[in-house]
Amino acid sequence: DIPSSAPPSSLLHGGDARANSKSFVNTILDFNLRRALVASCVGLSALAGCAMHARASSSSTAALGDAKGVDLLIGQTKFPRTVKLLPRDAPERAFETTKSNWNLYHVDGDKDVERGVMHDFADWPTDELREASINLKVKDSAAYEAFDAIHSEFERLNADRINARADVGPAFSALLAWEKAKEEGLSSLIIATPDAYINSHCGPPLEFDSFILSFLLRGPKKWDVLFLDRGERGVNEDNLRHPEALFSNKAWEKPYVLYKNTATIVGEALPSNFYMVSKSFMDGISAHL
Repeated sequence: DIPSSAPPSSLLHGGDARANSKSFVNTILDFNLRRALVASCVGLSALAGCAMHARASSSSTAALGDAKGVDLLIGQTKFPRTVKLLPRDAPERAFETTKSNWNLYHVDGDKDVERGVMHDFADWPTDELREASINLKVKDSAAYEAFDAIHSEFERLNADRINARADVGPAFSALLAWEKAKEEGLSSLIIATPDAYINSHCGPPLEFDSFILSFLLRGPKKWDVLFLDRGERGVNEDNLRHPEALFSNKAWEKPYVLYKNTATIVGEALPSNFYMVSKSFMDGISAHL
């Protein structure tokens, strides 16, 4: 839920989730998207192995300026938009807190973050949910047909058959954000749920910009989803022994390790709160569902 007051200062001013003493961890997921959406997680088709390193340099042609380590990057790429998913009735201060967080740690401030609706199917059927479902059907009938959790018969949601109504809202909301970004031709998109801030990123918040840009510039050429806050959760033992990539930068406290995330550990809590999706993922949404 959206807090009634601003998050504590530790959340907005320096808190981070560190994977271990030697490196920060980000993971990419590899499992069936249809199951993932029903479980309010985000899925990924197969990812090609990659072991590229992001190397620091004393010179720079990077388009951005002052965040920690950004000036050491070589190359230019556009920083992705972030969609902050919030309930429609959430107070405006909830989004203002997000904008303040981005202004604190992101080079371009809140210019790259916009508000999106976090739908809730607890009160189904409502006019708003019906309209959103119809709009999806009109814009992308293949995605609508594939995402059958929101289909209904005699006002009963398909999701109710597996007791997943609570999970449908976040998944549907993310799907609509992906569809909008696809329409606009965005090359990548970051999704942040109500409790996700730059500080949720697995490294120090001042390294958020430079890590994202490093991944986009030097990371795998084929990727679908990058989890920014999971660390090693969802990574099996074999993938832990064989990282996909290692990213380093002279300005960072520690390097970042990239693992394939298969989300196969039984009983492990794997919420999808803060993650980035690629253009290829958004272009192939219906095929993944």
